[in-house]
Amino acid sequence: MQRRFPASDMSARAETDVQKVDVLIIGAGPAGLACALGLLRAGVGVKIIDQKLERIRAGQADALLPRTIEVFESYGLKDPAFKGGALIYQQAEYHYDPEIDGVKFTRTFEPMATTDARYKVFIAKSQAMFEDILVDALREGGVLVDRPYKPLSIGFSTDERELNDPTAYPVTVKLVRADGGEGEVTVKAKYLVGADGAHSWTRKALGIEMEGQTTPRIWGAIDFHPSPESNFPDWRITTIVHTPFVNSFSIPREGDQVRLYTELGLEEHYIDRMTGRVDTTKFGPEKLLEYEHERRSFAQELIAFDKWYAESFSPDASRTIQKELNIDMNAPFAALRAFSGMLSGCEIRYAPSDIVAPEAYMPTALVPGKRMPPCALVRTADHAPVDVQDLCPSDGRFKLLVFAGNFVNDADTTRLECLAERLDTTLKRVAEGDIVSVACVLKTVGERKRCGDVPRVLRSHWTSVLEDTVCSPETEKAYDKFAIGEQGALVLVRPDGYVAAVAPLDEVQLVEEALLKVLVVPGQSV
Repeated sequence: MQRRFPASDMSARAETDVQKVDVLIIGAGPAGLACALGLLRAGVGVKIIDQKLERIRAGQADALLPRTIEVFESYGLKDPAFKGGALIYQQAEYHYDPEIDGVKFTRTFEPMATTDARYKVFIAKSQAMFEDILVDALREGGVLVDRPYKPLSIGFSTDERELNDPTAYPVTVKLVRADGGEGEVTVKAKYLVGADGAHSWTRKALGIEMEGQTTPRIWGAIDFHPSPESNFPDWRITTIVHTPFVNSFSIPREGDQVRLYTELGLEEHYIDRMTGRVDTTKFGPEKLLEYEHERRSFAQELIAFDKWYAESFSPDASRTIQKELNIDMNAPFAALRAFSGMLSGCEIRYAPSDIVAPEAYMPTALVPGKRMPPCALVRTADHAPVDVQDLCPSDGRFKLLVFAGNFVNDADTTRLECLAERLDTTLKRVAEGDIVSVACVLKTVGERKRCGDVPRVLRSHWTSVLEDTVCSPETEKAYDKFAIGEQGALVLVRPDGYVAAVAPLDEVQLVEEALLKVLVVPGQSV
């Protein structure tokens, strides 16, 4: 799939220039960059701007969780995501012991309760390093972040025909240089994405209220290299130290660094009322070291977790939360356990919609609205271990995984040929071009059967035929794991890797009905 619009350098544009683009993204943080990359890979023309002259180089949200690692894998970016990061497999807990007037080790545990993650690890390193990965991937596709530009005004067409015309550009945004330089640029777009953070200009311009809560507690953070003489044993795993007075939280970082968070106190003691920011004259580094509709509901759940998790690091707030929720374990760990499915991203389930069937049309362990789970199988052509998730890259296409059952004898060949003919007819009718890619997962393959014997419709490429054969400790049995019998199944996976529908192998029309809800039939007007 090709991009319809080239990237542009706005610094070379005249003041009266008007640019047209499919999607304009305001904000080049992780959310904006990831959105731009997803659109780019789907063949959508995209422009992304940011008011900062340079990218950030430190701080903020600095870890990838299991599902996000899977997403990086789907873009072919897993290796750079892991490179240079601190890998976190466990967390440790310490408590203050008055008998020794010091802290004592309590326990270690895995940070996430979910067992269905392909990568059961956190990757901790600077947000800037993750952003660099996304920026490099965008650059390879010809998209550069236009800096330093900020929006000046936004307008929308009021013409209903234009608003309903997929070829029109009903959004108009005027941009100016954030550094005071000369030049004003007008961008006309089909869609606008606001990814400009908690103080979003876009949100304020559209009159959208900020949801969430704040805490009156002020935390300090510092990155440092632990002394080689330190007798603290758990610098290389996430560690929480509880005391009746103050808690601290450490996270291993890239380059043998550690980030230490510690509570400083209530904001009334540390906030400069004139500026609304922390008054740095009231503490210094020694203070830190001294103390040692789909997404909306999940965003709200994340807000609830964040309040629970962040507040509970304060000893006073933690005791209150334990009492309110009637829990025995320390509140931060309880929060991690209670929300682990959501935090890891592995247990999120989207509600029924046009792109999620209300229910599976046959009983399996695959659930519409949840991500396609990982499962390592054997590639038929070269017998290499391949995960079924690798059949679902983030390329803007729907994936139809055909669990075709056994492929042993001539009767199986005839059955697959009939299935391929029906699928071919359906896909030509509802899906133009290669918007749907097909892969085949066979249960048992006969000794005389080869990859090339699979009908062409089910074999878009030699890499797209897998078999349910355990030949090494790396591989599994997909039919057993997903509770699919020998009768097989059709699994339609959305472009973002989530299951859209599950149907019996002989009911191709159910897949057609699911696709017709979201795709424009060739020759049909919008």
